[in-house]
Formats: sequence, C-alpha cells, structure tokens
Amino acid sequence: MSEFDENESLSSEERYGGFGGSRRGRVDVDDGDAGGISVSKYNLILGGVLLWGFLANALICFFTRNISLIEYVIPIAVGYFVFVLIGVLMTRSHSATVSFIGYNFVVIPLGFFLALFVSEFEPLLVATAFLETAAVTLTMMLLSLIFPRLFLSMGRALGITLLIVIVVELIVSLVMMATGAFNDDFFLVIDGIVVLVFCGYIGYDWVIAQRRHRSVDAAVDSACSLYLDIINLFIRLLAILGRRSRK
Repeated sequence: MSEFDENESLSSEERYGGFGGSRRGRVDVDDGDAGGISVSKYNLILGGVLLWGFLANALICFFTRNISLIEYVIPIAVGYFVFVLIGVLMTRSHSATVSFIGYNFVVIPLGFFLALFVSEFEPLLVATAFLETAAVTLTMMLLSLIFPRLFLSMGRALGITLLIVIVVELIVSLVMMATGAFNDDFFLVIDGIVVLVFCGYIGYDWVIAQRRHRSVDAAVDSACSLYLDIINLFIRLLAILGRRSRK
C-alpha cells in the first residue's frame, strides 16, 4: 500500500491474507457533482452493493448449514482463488455492470468459504462476532470522517504491516505443522494485529470512497474494497472469540 496523494490510492480487493494480494488503482478526486452522480445516490449504491454481498454470504451459510462442506474443502479453496482472481480483474473495468459481476465472483465463492469456516463455531460466537464487526465498522467509518487525513496517512503502514504479519503467520504455521507443536497464543496475537490492521483499512477505504469521482462503477469498486475489509475483520474477530472460548 502507498500513501494517498490526493489522486491515487490502493484498492483492497487483492491485498488480504487468504483473500487476495495487492494492486494499485486510480482514484479521481471529485470536486462536485459535475460529471458524476449525487453524494446520496453514490452512497446508496455503495451501501446496497455492500449489503448484497453480506446477504449473499448469509444465504449461502444458511442453505449449506446441513451440508458437510469439509468434504469439499479443496474444490472450495481452488474455486475461491480462481474466481476471486477473475472477479478482481473484472472490478478494474470502467463498466459498472462488469464490475458488479466481478464483485459477485468475489462474494459467492467467499460465501462458501465462510459457510465452511463458521460451521466450526457456536452460533452465539458467530452472532457476537457479527455484532462486534458491525460496531467496529460503524465506529471506524465515523472516525475516518472526523480524521480523514490521519487515515489517509496510514495506507503505507497498513500495507507493510499486513504483509509482514501474513508472511510470519505462514512461516510459523508451516513450522508448527512440521513439528506438531501448535501454539494458540501465537495465533491469538496474530489475529489481534490483523484486526487492528483491518480497522485501519475500513477507515482508509471509506475516506477514499468518499473522495472518488462519484459514479456507479466507483461505488461498486468501493463496495468491493470495504466488503473485503469487513469480512476479514469478521473472520479474525470470530477466530479470537473461538480461541478464547477454548481456554
């Protein structure tokens, strides 16, 4: 990630451990409604696309709740990475329709991954993680509106921190698998760091979303970035709750 320079930003679509990598994307600063849609319409579309992603995930989790998805873990994993790659490439399009299709290429496979993931936790923990995620998301969005420059300055630090954490987590996980010595406390710390990083990313991407040239395509692209921020936050919060409940 690089710092926002009033005309440039990084999109979230590919930067996450387990949910993508990193790419640069152009952001046109909007100086008014000329050539774009209104602020209210822009945010309505952004919110609608975001809610559709969460609804799709919830429906997939609901309708697969009685299916043993663990038997299909490899096809789900392979399908996820293939479709997400295609989806991310499609969201680079300047066509709102193509970007929305790409968004669904990210959302639908991730829904099956979430269904597999949340099936390992008690419903109460899932509900708690959901409420905590919603509260944190709203809080970070509000803070980013109050301190926009602070969040924009975080871009580079967030990207570097996330990359380091992902690499360390991967290396240590491989070592633990090889030795058979697993340490829940290590992963609890890693999850906590990643939660903080995605808290920052939610505020960062929300500021960028509000500074883009307002168009339907930009609203879809911004929704995709925020969707991935929020989903990753939810997953890590649920992991933390799960680890604590086992102690």
